[in-house]
Amino acid sequence: MTQSFKGALVALSVLGLAACGAQTSASLPGPVREAASAAGAPANARGERIEGDRYVVRFAEAGENIALVVAGDGSIVQRQETLSYRPQPPAADAFVSGPASMAEDFVDAVLRGQTGAYRERGQALVDGVAAVQSRMDPAQFNLAEMHAAAAMAALQRNDAPSAALAALEVYRVLEESSAAESRAAPIEVSLLDYAGFKLAALALPSQPNWAEVDAGVRFSAQQWQTLRVQVSDSAVADMMDELQRTLSAAAQRRDAQTLGAAARAQLAAVDLVERYFDHAYKTGAGATAPVDQD
Repeated sequence: MTQSFKGALVALSVLGLAACGAQTSASLPGPVREAASAAGAPANARGERIEGDRYVVRFAEAGENIALVVAGDGSIVQRQETLSYRPQPPAADAFVSGPASMAEDFVDAVLRGQTGAYRERGQALVDGVAAVQSRMDPAQFNLAEMHAAAAMAALQRNDAPSAALAALEVYRVLEESSAAESRAAPIEVSLLDYAGFKLAALALPSQPNWAEVDAGVRFSAQQWQTLRVQVSDSAVADMMDELQRTLSAAAQRRDAQTLGAAARAQLAAVDLVERYFDHAYKTGAGATAPVDQD
């Protein structure tokens, strides 16, 4: 087991995820503090160093939660509006949650080697997609239906890893079909889940498709990079940073065992990221919300 993967497991095992290392903007370097203040951040805004000489400063403005990424010289690299307060929880997007969950259940069975469940869960996925045809854009439905059929065809060939990969494409189509306003968490959270499942499935064969793995690792890192400035809980952020490094290192070494283990660890970690956003959504605390401790 590599040191970096040990670090990922330690991070996942520590569920006391109180934020650590945060500073008020008043204690940040002078140019950073001045740039944040000029952009509207109050003196008690939360700030922390994220990489190199870059800092992220978070504050509320006109009902929106703002994340500023500021370089050490005071130049603003990025301004992102994060979760705004919405007093009512989102309506359940049932047409996505049903068959999307069926896709996850099918892939989970493959990862666990539950061969007796493959056909039943695969057929449930096909039926679930068919049931939502009237609720989907025709092109998106056709794509989801095609991937579901490909999953069943792979099962006929006794190729469970390929079936799992096809089912994951169903999951992605369904998730990307959901309306942004119906989500408690950004779409990138679901896509991180997708990436974790995909990398775990790609690690199953004795000879993984490393080109696909490399693309999957880059995709995972891109989703997390988009989310990172929205997450003020440094323990959650550090955990996900470590997992992205572990996935990248495993891919570079062509180490399928560590890749698969880290990808499965990411699935557990994404649950914590999702809980973070769900808490922020329900409370209106936005980007400053700590993850729940339950």
